[in-house]
Amino acid sequence: MEEIKLVIDGKEVTGKKGDTILEVCEKNGINVPTLCHHEKLPDIGACRMCIVDIKDVRGYKPSCVTPAEDGMVVTTENEDIHSIRRTILELILSEHPDDCMTCGSYGECELQELVYKFGIEEPSLGKRDSEYEIDRSSPVIIIDRNKCILCGRCVRACNEVKVNG
Repeated sequence: MEEIKLVIDGKEVTGKKGDTILEVCEKNGINVPTLCHHEKLPDIGACRMCIVDIKDVRGYKPSCVTPAEDGMVVTTENEDIHSIRRTILELILSEHPDDCMTCGSYGECELQELVYKFGIEEPSLGKRDSEYEIDRSSPVIIIDRNKCILCGRCVRACNEVKVNG
């Protein structure tokens, strides 16, 4: 595969033609937060946590679905990007159970890790009023929509990895 060179956060890095910006970042030790990304699944850019700023490109682009191009200049972190990511997290938390920061998944929850990283103690957008009933209709899967962040990973894993819908 053809090698490409990019500048990410002021550092010249390399990747392969066909890589996404996120893949180039991962290969070069540059941390970009994600929630819907999983290495075994094709990316869809649903969570928008991985947005980046690309020089001479309008708006912020999700790095997980944006192809890396030779000569591209990318910023993965600045004040605007940080603010947008924080707002995304607060929106997710506004639909999430109140016990998020103290729940039993402590240390094994990507959402919780990002909330800590962004220093969110209390979501500023309020909380939803209703609770969803836990779906125990399947003998093998329990679905708690109260904790769902709509990343789509579970659905994509069933459809694209296990291929069982």
